[in-house]
Amino acid sequence: MAGADAAITHLLARGHQRIAFVTGPMNMRQSQDRLTGSRQAPERAGRPADTLRAVETAAFTVDQGRRAGEQLLTASERVTAVFCANDLLALDVMQTAFRAKLRVPDDLAIVGYDDIHSAATAGVPLTSVHVGGYDLGKAAAEMLLDEDRPGHTHRRLVFPPRLVERNSS
Repeated sequence: MAGADAAITHLLARGHQRIAFVTGPMNMRQSQDRLTGSRQAPERAGRPADTLRAVETAAFTVDQGRRAGEQLLTASERVTAVFCANDLLALDVMQTAFRAKLRVPDDLAIVGYDDIHSAATAGVPLTSVHVGGYDLGKAAAEMLLDEDRPGHTHRRLVFPPRLVERNSS
């Protein structure tokens, strides 16, 4: 939730009034959490509920990013910014914007989530929410190994995300 909140706060700070949140299936926890986080920022800023428009896709894939991008670009009221629940969606929303002759970020600002390698190397480097994948994986492995040790207790770890600002927003 915190990463989504940071992404939308970032876009609001740049003056965007109509923002789309593109996500995968809403039956997935990450979609629900990121939608909740996305709604917190406009609410906290005193913006109307219709500041954020949610678009659900069938999967977290580039193909679904293209479909979402096409849907957003043909809508009667265009958004000025898009926050995607992962970078694959965001990168193809960006490609769809380029095909429509839009300039990123001048005509459409885009923010992704996960900060995959391709985010930094895209034609317009993608602003993205970074989650420490290596640290997360290391901690998960340590927790699995610790599970069989005497005195083991279950614990929940939280890895705070951080927004990596690049040229797309």
